[in-house]
Amino acid sequence: MKVKGKKGIWKKLEDYFTAITFAEAGEWDFALKTLESEKNILVICPRRTLSEKSIQYIEGLCERIKAGLLFVGRCESQVEVIKETFKNKSIPINYLSITSFSERDLLEIIKNYNIQLIFVESLEVLGKVAALREKEPIYFMEKILEKVQCPLILLEQA
Repeated sequence: MKVKGKKGIWKKLEDYFTAITFAEAGEWDFALKTLESEKNILVICPRRTLSEKSIQYIEGLCERIKAGLLFVGRCESQVEVIKETFKNKSIPINYLSITSFSERDLLEIIKNYNIQLIFVESLEVLGKVAALREKEPIYFMEKILEKVQCPLILLEQA
């Protein structure tokens, strides 16, 4: 799997030099904003619709931590519903159409998209999207969470 949107080392250096230039000119707020990277919440999509409870929870999280949403899975129609629900909010919403992913793929997504939090409606959803066998979802996420400093929110266990 190839993930788009990767920030290269040259882009990061350019951002640092831009921030230094504006800081020297006394524009501290702009300099700090230049260095801040966009935060995202990763939503591992079900193949069915997200519950109203999940949508409200995600909306509250985005507003509190000022983060965008990155959906992964096969949920194009679900993303359109979320975009419509959040149309009056300033929450960036992105989508990666992935039929299944590995541990390495998920770690790459977390790194490249500055994921602050992983949201999964249930372990059943994780198992389907990650193409895992019945008892593996919890072990899959344990391995991921050991490698990154990123909390997991499991809304409900079905």
